[in-house]
Amino acid sequence: MTFQGMKKVYLDPLQWEATADVVLEAPDTDQTFTVPPYWIDSIGHLSGFVLNAHLSDHNPKTVYVSHGWESLRFAKTLLPGKTYRTYVRMMESPGGILVAGDVYCFEGTSIIAVFRGVTFMHIPRAVLDQILPRSKPATSRSASIPEERATERRKAGPTVISGLKIGQRNIDEP
Repeated sequence: MTFQGMKKVYLDPLQWEATADVVLEAPDTDQTFTVPPYWIDSIGHLSGFVLNAHLSDHNPKTVYVSHGWESLRFAKTLLPGKTYRTYVRMMESPGGILVAGDVYCFEGTSIIAVFRGVTFMHIPRAVLDQILPRSKPATSRSASIPEERATERRKAGPTVISGLKIGQRNIDEP
C-alpha cells in the first residue's frame, strides 16, 4: 500500500526526521504537465507526514498544516514508476508557531530535487475538527495508550501505519 507515493518510511519522530522511498504514479494520457502536481505532492509529502505521525512525545492534540515553501527546483526530469528517495528534517522556528525544513529528493546518490523552506504551522486539533468535522467520533490514539505502552512502542522494531512499513535504521549504516 502507498500513501502519496511513499512505499517505505524510516522515521525518527523525536527529531522530526525521516526518509522515504517514493514511487510516482503514471499520469493520465490526456494530461500535459511539465511536472504533475501530484508528483510534487508525493516528493514533498514526507515533511507533513513526519510532523503529523504522532509516534513521539510531541503533542497529539496539535496538527500541522502546510504554510507553503520558499522554492522548488528540479535538476532532472522525474519519471513515473521509478523509485526515488526523499529526506527531511523539520525544526521549530524561533517563536515556536512554525516548523520548517528542506526536503531532498535523491535518485541513487544524486540530489535531483529540493524543496527549500517547507513550512508548517501548528494548530490545535480542535480547531481543525471544527473546520473539517470528523464523520464519527474518534479518540486520540496516543491519549488512550498508557505511558508505559507508548515507551514500549518507541523502543519496538518496525511498525506499520496505514499500510506503510515504518522501521528503525541502524545508526552505523551509511
